[in-house]
Amino acid sequence: MSPRRNAGLSGSTTMTAPLLRITVADLPGIARVVRLDGEVDHDQREQLDDALAHAVADRPPQLVVDLAGLAFCDCAGVNALLKARRQASACGVGLVLVCPPPQVSRLLELTGTGAVFTIRPLVNAASRPRRLSQRPRSPERSPRHSSL
Repeated sequence: MSPRRNAGLSGSTTMTAPLLRITVADLPGIARVVRLDGEVDHDQREQLDDALAHAVADRPPQLVVDLAGLAFCDCAGVNALLKARRQASACGVGLVLVCPPPQVSRLLELTGTGAVFTIRPLVNAASRPRRLSQRPRSPERSPRHSSL
């Protein structure tokens, strides 16, 4: 826990939970999911950079960054995501952002960075392996039903 000053109370401090919680889960052979909960700003940038760099270094097939739990994100957070995207690309790892809250979506839109990311609405949609689109196969007709 880190000390944080209470607004309005001169000199008092209270212990609060970290502003950013990062959890990592593996979907073996499919993806590594990094979930962000809380706030990302300049003060949490190094923590986020480190977590994303470690996730990329393990070279999962895909890195999914779940943003659903973010209450706040500023340009420092966007820059951390851009850095991770560059690192992932250099290692041949796909990076997908999922579930961005409205504030984060708006920030990506305003900064023009949304266009460089693959963004999905759900984690399971991002973690499915991509397949080439195929036409639906028509049921094969047995010789009894074929018409000549």
